[in-house]
Amino acid sequence: MSGEHQSPEGVTVDERHGSAQKKPSFWEERFKVSALFYPVPRQANTLAYSLGGTTFFAFLVLVASGVILAQYYDPRLEAAHQSIDYMMRESSLAWFIRGIHYWSAQFLYVLLLLHLTRVLLTAAYKRPREFTYYFGLTLFLLFTMMIFTGTALKWDQEGYEALEHLTAIGTFLGAPADLFSEAFTESTQLLTRVYALHISALPLLIVLVLAGHIYLVKALKISPHPLLSEAEQDHGEAGETFGGHMRILLKLGLVFLTIVSVLALFVSPPLGPQPVPGESGVKPWWMFLWMYYAENQVGAVSAAVYAGAAMGLFLAVIPFLDRGTERHPFGRPIMITLLLFYIAVIAVSFGGYFGEVALHLQK
Repeated sequence: MSGEHQSPEGVTVDERHGSAQKKPSFWEERFKVSALFYPVPRQANTLAYSLGGTTFFAFLVLVASGVILAQYYDPRLEAAHQSIDYMMRESSLAWFIRGIHYWSAQFLYVLLLLHLTRVLLTAAYKRPREFTYYFGLTLFLLFTMMIFTGTALKWDQEGYEALEHLTAIGTFLGAPADLFSEAFTESTQLLTRVYALHISALPLLIVLVLAGHIYLVKALKISPHPLLSEAEQDHGEAGETFGGHMRILLKLGLVFLTIVSVLALFVSPPLGPQPVPGESGVKPWWMFLWMYYAENQVGAVSAAVYAGAAMGLFLAVIPFLDRGTERHPFGRPIMITLLLFYIAVIAVSFGGYFGEVALHLQK
C-alpha cells in the first residue's frame, strides 16, 4: 500500500504522518470486539439491570442441557417415563444433566419475575420503550409455555395431568388450539407433538422474539433510572461500558451455573411412578399455583384460561394506564395497583399450595 509499510515489530507505520499504531489483535482484527466497549449509563452495570442478561444465560444452559437430554428421551407414551427413569438410575451422566435442566428452569422463572418487577418499578415500559416491554411480555409467555410443556414430558402423574389440562384448554379455546387435541391427527401421539413443540417451535420463537427485544434495548438504550439525574444517566462513571456489563453477566452466569450444578448433585428432580389414567388432583409446579387456585374456586379448567388472560391483559395495558413522564416509584399512582396485584398473586398462590386437592377436568 502507498505510504504505509509493516515494521519488524508488527507496528503499522504511516510514513505520511510519521505516526505508529499498534497492530490490532487477532480477535480485534476479525471480530472488532472493541465495538462492544461503548459507554453505558451507570445503572447498566448494577445487579438489578443485569437480570435480563442473566435470564438469557439461564436460557442458554437450558438449551445446552436439553440437547443432551434429547439423546436419551423417548417421546412415545409407552416409553417416555421409562426413558427418564433410565436417565436417573442407569446413565452415568444424564441424571446430572437433568438436574441442571430442572433447576435452571426453576431459577430462570425466578429471574423472569425479578426482571419484570424491575421493569415495572423503574417504569421501563414508558414511551418510547412500549414495544421493548411487549417483546418482554411475549418472552414471559413463551417461557411459561416451555416450562408447562416440559412438565408434561416427565409422563408421571403430574405430567399426565399437565397434558390432560393442555388438551382441556385446547378444547375450551377451540380452533386456535386444535394442535393440542387428540383429534388433530392420528398419525402422531399428542405427547410426541408436545415434545416437538418443546424442543423446536418454542425455542425458535424465543430466539426470534429475544432478538427483537435485544435490538430494541440497544437501539433505544437502557431505560433511565428513576433515582438518578439526567446528567448521571447520560454519562455515568468513567470506564462503564457494555464490555464491562458483559463481564458482570459472565460472572453472574458462572454463579448461576455453580448453584444449579450443586443442586443437581444433591437434590434430584421429582419423578413419580407411571401415570394412572384419570385425574388425581396432583398440584402443579409453584409457578402455576395461582391458576390452580382459580380452578379450585370454579372447579373447571376454563378458570385457568380466564385467570391467565386477565393477568396478561392487566400487564399489557400498564403502558396505557401510566403514560406520564414521572418515573419515580413513589410518584406514580399505578404503583399502588401493582403492589396490590403482586400481593393478590402471592396470596392466591399460597391458597393453591395450602388448599385442598380438587378435580377440575370433569367440567
